[in-house]
Amino acid sequence: MSDGNFEQIHIYLNIIYVCAYTYIVYGAESDSEEHFHDSGSEEEDSDSATESDSEDDSDSLDGTANRDPTFRENELFAPVVEDFDESEDKIRPEFGVSRRTSPLQMLQKFLTDGIIGDVVRETNRYAEQDWTRHPASYTDWKPVDLAQIWQFLAITFMMGLVKKPSIREYWSTDELIQTPFFATVMSRNRFQGILRALHFSNNENYTGRDRFCKLGSFMHDILGNFSSAILPGKNICIDETLLAYKGRLSFRQYNPKKRGRFGIKMFVLCDCAFKFVLNILPYQGKSTPLADRTWVKDLGFGGATVLTLLQGYLNKAHRVVLDNWFLGPKLAKIMLAEKTYVLGTVQRRRKGMPKMRGKLAKGRVETYCDDEILIERWSDRREVCMLNTFVPHSMRIAESSNPRNTREKPATVLLYNSIMGAVDNVDKSIKPYQSVRKSYKWYKKVVFNMIDVATYNSMILYNHLHADQRAVPYKDFVMKIVREIQEKYPTLKKPIGRPPTVPRTENPAFPVRLKPCHHIAVKHLDKNGTPSYSDCIYCKHHAEYSPKRKTTPFSCEICKVRLCIQGGDSCFKRYHTDIKLKKISTTPQNTQSQPHTQISQPRLPEDIDTLGPNAVQFILSPNHEIVVFDEDGNPLTGAQFSDESSLPPI
Repeated sequence: MSDGNFEQIHIYLNIIYVCAYTYIVYGAESDSEEHFHDSGSEEEDSDSATESDSEDDSDSLDGTANRDPTFRENELFAPVVEDFDESEDKIRPEFGVSRRTSPLQMLQKFLTDGIIGDVVRETNRYAEQDWTRHPASYTDWKPVDLAQIWQFLAITFMMGLVKKPSIREYWSTDELIQTPFFATVMSRNRFQGILRALHFSNNENYTGRDRFCKLGSFMHDILGNFSSAILPGKNICIDETLLAYKGRLSFRQYNPKKRGRFGIKMFVLCDCAFKFVLNILPYQGKSTPLADRTWVKDLGFGGATVLTLLQGYLNKAHRVVLDNWFLGPKLAKIMLAEKTYVLGTVQRRRKGMPKMRGKLAKGRVETYCDDEILIERWSDRREVCMLNTFVPHSMRIAESSNPRNTREKPATVLLYNSIMGAVDNVDKSIKPYQSVRKSYKWYKKVVFNMIDVATYNSMILYNHLHADQRAVPYKDFVMKIVREIQEKYPTLKKPIGRPPTVPRTENPAFPVRLKPCHHIAVKHLDKNGTPSYSDCIYCKHHAEYSPKRKTTPFSCEICKVRLCIQGGDSCFKRYHTDIKLKKISTTPQNTQSQPHTQISQPRLPEDIDTLGPNAVQFILSPNHEIVVFDEDGNPLTGAQFSDESSLPPI
């Protein structure tokens, strides 16, 4: 027999030895213990079977030496449960929102001016730092301000609603794929420049200890606003979510049951009834910011995560719903000592679990209890273990549209299925329209995800305040925010080409000259104090009215054009009343001569002060009548000034 055959036989024997050893040690304890749903529904996503953190080993897989002998089998469980003090108003009064609060104002309660101001400061700082290394990338760079950050966010929101393969295509002028909105808000180069420089902390303060230092105070401040917004209800739940990311990252997680498979794991605390996100704890490996590191040794990483997220919510008689990755008998008793009750699935191999023999027939149930916790073992399509500290055992009929699925189930299973879904609802609402895009910078994906969660929470509050109306879905809510951003932070573009003959602020359909305001006639003087004459713009362009072109020292203070005021039907009156007036160039007149009197705003007759010796002021009143005042502010009649020569001397 050759040496190669001996090596193959040796490998096969080792495999057989490992399999035999596993069967002897674990035996019947190797049953799969994953998330569950009631029969007929899809299995809930979970990475409990693939979790590789060694920090959780102290409370997950243990032999029979750690079985708790104090459990009583199939006996009555009668828990003593305190009532929860439910508040009538879910939203805290000091949060400052009401039915009149618009969607953008609601979002700005979470993304405050202080948070956006920090982003503006750090983005400009990073652009200056990065310019020294990559000057070619910042040739057109200009510092950003708060308004431009909101315009940038409006574009990212719309990129979540309008899906395109690349950023460049959003500004495409190809009529087949063109989307005009993006070009009206910001140029492509400006958007990519802000995206490149977008930063949230000062790189010079990096110590290397906190892996989330790239986020600065951004995430901490938003989570603080989340917790200060509402008063959570009786039932709250904790679950995990995965933010897809396939780049190089030391704390990146792999879960084949999640759609993204690779990504950044986050533990989320939600209000079950309100479906509002209360807190988020991002997984960072051993550097995850836990409230107490000693909890990992006693409860495993899952138990330490639960107690960290519940800081501020203990001792209030909350009912916390967990899945089997977090829950164990030891954690349940610690939470019960803090007047916090727990319900959830549990793995049979957890430390402190009672010994369970054999397999149950389908539909059978066994209970194990002591004075504090109840464990139910129920067999449906597969075995499920439930642990709780506030619900006694009972069986109830679970109705189903399919008569074959109508059967008895434990009350704890029905309660779990009815309230354990708030985190899944967040993912279901956000992920089809999330603004997160592919990026080499993982912290930018985390920030965009936090902005999406803040938008989701804003939608929850908005719909709660408008409960008498039809609920606004997430997509429509985002579009409302984008429209408000366009109104509040309009894009100011630099004019291109020759200066227009009509000011851009003027409506051509209703020019300034026709507005019913006080049009003031001001007399111009040269350097020597004598009247400075120039062509009347109306006579010059309307030969049919005045064949002979005239000059005048008067101009309209509002319209900035020279107009003669001779006679009762003067050019001054015609210019301000003729709707069909043909287009006239309003190029400013020669500025060598200065007006005798500079008036900052129109004055009503009763407000006119003495302007100086022999000063004359003309006003076209709202009813288009010329009113002339002398130096004392007294109105002169039409007979007193039939032409310009009859006016008081200057």
